[in-house]
Amino acid sequence: MPNLTYLSLSPNVYFSAPKQLISDAFSGEFRHLRWARFGHIDSYDPLCRFQSLSLRYLHIGCYHTTLIPFVLATCPNLQQLNVDCLRSGDKTMYSPAMIDNHLLQQIIGPI
Repeated sequence: MPNLTYLSLSPNVYFSAPKQLISDAFSGEFRHLRWARFGHIDSYDPLCRFQSLSLRYLHIGCYHTTLIPFVLATCPNLQQLNVDCLRSGDKTMYSPAMIDNHLLQQIIGPI
């Protein structure tokens, strides 16, 4: 699927995508992927090693908003990030400089 530009796995944020598919998407395996809805992402460890330059829109669900800085670092050209926090009362932990220095135009979720 080298020309894949749009990927929506499930509108249900509680759906957990296969880890290999998430790794492939964030590693740039899908070079033309611009829009993705992955559902629930439960781990951000593999994101540290990868970078997706093509991804512009991302919709995810997560239990820990500490995932946000890793997503931003992994997707430097991301323009819109939609995060569904699956645990109420969770604090967002990110570096304000990370968001200020990012091309992100819109973030929807816990701020």
